[in-house]
Amino acid sequence: QAAWVKLSQFPGFNDTASDKSNGWTILRAWIPILIIIPFYSEATFLSHYFIPGNLDEWLYRTDLRLFGFDLNSALSTGQPLWLDEFFHGVYFSYYGLMVYPAVLLYRESILRFRHYLAGLILLLMVHNLLFVFLPAAGPVHLRVELFPAGTGLLFIPLMNWIYGWGDYAGAAIPSAHVAASIFIFLSLRNQLKQAGQTVLAIWILAIFGSTVYCSYHYGIDVITGICTGLIFYGMYLKWPWLQYKPQQNGGTRQPTTSTSFAPFAPDSAD
Repeated sequence: QAAWVKLSQFPGFNDTASDKSNGWTILRAWIPILIIIPFYSEATFLSHYFIPGNLDEWLYRTDLRLFGFDLNSALSTGQPLWLDEFFHGVYFSYYGLMVYPAVLLYRESILRFRHYLAGLILLLMVHNLLFVFLPAAGPVHLRVELFPAGTGLLFIPLMNWIYGWGDYAGAAIPSAHVAASIFIFLSLRNQLKQAGQTVLAIWILAIFGSTVYCSYHYGIDVITGICTGLIFYGMYLKWPWLQYKPQQNGGTRQPTTSTSFAPFAPDSAD
């Protein structure tokens, strides 16, 4: 306990907002986003280790039953290059979508930032666990035909490089892109004016479409991602252990037991 008290007094290891420009605070706050990347890649590896085969044939048949045709091929076959680039750019923008709200909240309140980041990271980790036991590569094999090697000017080669950096053939259902986007929208919407909410909603819907257009996900992956995103956000609002108050009573963190917690409701901490 004495060691923890000493550590809590070290710059960056406390819950106050006054030191959020401190280098240690920045490192401590943002490192979870960095470590989620290797966890994601590792989940795809473990999916092949524990469970032989994958669910892709079943997912493809499910898509055919739901939509009556091959949704991935129908959306992107024969489309102009600028549209291909646009949707790959939208898909890439997901990484910015993860960071942008966090930056806004970090600048406003480190406590709100930590509420948000704790929920987002937990959502992604839960999905990584699901990927292990629901192995599915997605329709990425179609990309060889739809977006041949050498195609594209910027975003197609960029996404090919990103997906070539690690083995991501096994993290399709439910779509973490979609689930995280739902969580981000619901978490951020009250922070924005009506125009900002509209822009964010359009951005997220475009990300949904890009996952299928670019053949990274089946349609059913998007549907299940919407469901898991909504379910997780609802649970996030009810989990007291994700909710904490600023340091009180000599530096001891006091948990809250409220079940009607609003992640970004006004607070007096900073």
